Amino acid sequence: MITCQDILELQLDGVELIAGEEGLTRPVTWTYMV
Repeated sequence: MITCQDILELQLDGVELIAGEEGLTRPVTWTYMV
């Protein structure tokens, strides 16, 4: 299972932490914003 922490560690362009640190262990659901 992928968590927000995993995504943040990838250091992708355009990805920001907006949920706060408590949300880092939550499972990720993929939502695309263009």
